[in-house]
Amino acid sequence: MKIFSSPYQLRARGKLNKVDFVDASWVRRGALIKIVDKDGIAGYGDLHPWPEWGLPSVEEQLKTLNDTPYFQLALTLQAAQRDLDCRRQKISLW
Repeated sequence: MKIFSSPYQLRARGKLNKVDFVDASWVRRGALIKIVDKDGIAGYGDLHPWPEWGLPSVEEQLKTLNDTPYFQLALTLQAAQRDLDCRRQKISLW
C-alpha cells in the first residue's frame, strides 16, 4: 500500500461568527491523504487538526505517517481505508 499526502490551507474571508477571533491573517492548514492498494484502487481522507485545541499541527502529524501515527492521523488513515474498501466494492458513501 502506498500513502500520499497533499497539504492545503484555507483562509477565512472574515469572522466565522460574532465572537470569533479570526482576522485576515488566519490560516487553517490540513492535508488530503490518499492511499493506493496493489490493484491501483485509491481511498481518501482529510487531516484537519485544530492546534489551538491542543492537537499537533498537520506538519507534526505527517512526520509520523510511516511510524506510529498520532491518533487523529490514524483516524484519517482508517477513513481512507474505508473509502478504498467501499470503492473496491462499488459502494457509494454518499
